[in-house]
Amino acid sequence: MELGGEYRFEAILRMSSEYNWSLKYCTCRYDGEVARGVKEKFPDAIIHDSYDAVLGIPPIKYRDLDLVSLDQPFLQEMLFCESIVLRMMDRIDPKSTFNFNKRIRLYYYYLKYWLTILNIHNPEVVIFNSMPHLIYDYVLYALCQKRGIETMAYGFTSFSHLCVPMQ
Repeated sequence: MELGGEYRFEAILRMSSEYNWSLKYCTCRYDGEVARGVKEKFPDAIIHDSYDAVLGIPPIKYRDLDLVSLDQPFLQEMLFCESIVLRMMDRIDPKSTFNFNKRIRLYYYYLKYWLTILNIHNPEVVIFNSMPHLIYDYVLYALCQKRGIETMAYGFTSFSHLCVPMQ
């Protein structure tokens, strides 16, 4: 899950208390206030720096992780995701230096990495900071949908510190 702000972390704390949830893995700024709160309240949780996640750099604890393999039937099933993700990558390539082969490699890495994480943590719910739009979180969202894992996102309101969790 992406934790983008302190008030969203407060919402996670409330939901974890109310539904007996445990935060296992999150993306956020590693050196920020939210990360400090996660470390304090959920000491076993994996914190993945959100900028690293965009670049396909895993958290230190998972740097040597054996990733699942991808096969042709699975890649065929994920073609809808691939076409969207490759287009989304235009946003991170303002100088047109991120060629097709590099994009495909990053997309396949996202697939392998997030499939491995889902296998390790077996989440009941994955919560997104907003509608998945950071490429890596869109891949994670698509994998959750494929596996039937419940997903939630924060809906924003006109009040600056009020958000509503929604499916």
